[in-house]
Amino acid sequence: MSLHAGLSDDDCTDADQEWERRRRVLPHTEVHVWSVELDPPPRSQERLARVLSADEHQRANAFVFPADRHIFVAARGILRMLIGAYQDCAPDAIRFRYGLHGKPMLRRPAHALPLEFNAAHSGGLALFAFTRGHPVGVDLEALRPLGDIARIAHLCCSPPERETLNALPPETRNEAFLRLWTAKEACAKALGVGLAYDPKRIEVAFTPSGTPTLWAPGGDPAATARWALRPLSAAPRHVATLALPDRGLRVRRLSLENACDQLDFADDSATSAGTGKRTPG
Repeated sequence: MSLHAGLSDDDCTDADQEWERRRRVLPHTEVHVWSVELDPPPRSQERLARVLSADEHQRANAFVFPADRHIFVAARGILRMLIGAYQDCAPDAIRFRYGLHGKPMLRRPAHALPLEFNAAHSGGLALFAFTRGHPVGVDLEALRPLGDIARIAHLCCSPPERETLNALPPETRNEAFLRLWTAKEACAKALGVGLAYDPKRIEVAFTPSGTPTLWAPGGDPAATARWALRPLSAAPRHVATLALPDRGLRVRRLSLENACDQLDFADDSATSAGTGKRTPG
């Protein structure tokens, strides 16, 4: 199984040849964030569907609209392929277990430092974040009109966050809210606290440069120093944030133009045992 991808690195400038040499290596000092367009052609969609488990097929079939079903299959299939590349195993051999609030994890880690991962998708784009031994969260939102920002902010923002939003020019509040939301959601996903967690308890402030900082998540001031929020340049008309437990981790940005062409299957003829997104407001 191999990875072939273009590398754009936020924090360092290794040559592409160096990445190819160590393409399956994920040091515990790094975070890899993959950007993938979720519009595979029909043949690729079929290949991705073959690596899903029976319960994943049930989840896919529960979607009413075919477009939503195809996005789920593509996102989950690509996640399995990326995990398989890092773990050096077949994508359909991967088994997940789920945390108390539904966050997926590998059932049987094959590495001394377990592979941690998180994914998000919106507007036809997906981000997949991977670390060794560090919890990670990522969230992505396509820029779009949300309607009554004040009403939405009242439901999920703290008083200081609402004050910050209200002080902005009206034409900038929509995008500012989505940036704020991705920061809160990325942190919630890194913590594994699930959809029932009150987003007001994860309070985010922004520096003058626009960098998000965490303030007392869950009422714990010490957590502010433990967690770092990193805005990501995801794609045009998208905003994204990465949540990390260590400010010293280096972030490597990678992209797949066609996942099925660039990620090889261990056995393309194999079949699996069986034949998402929280949005603000």
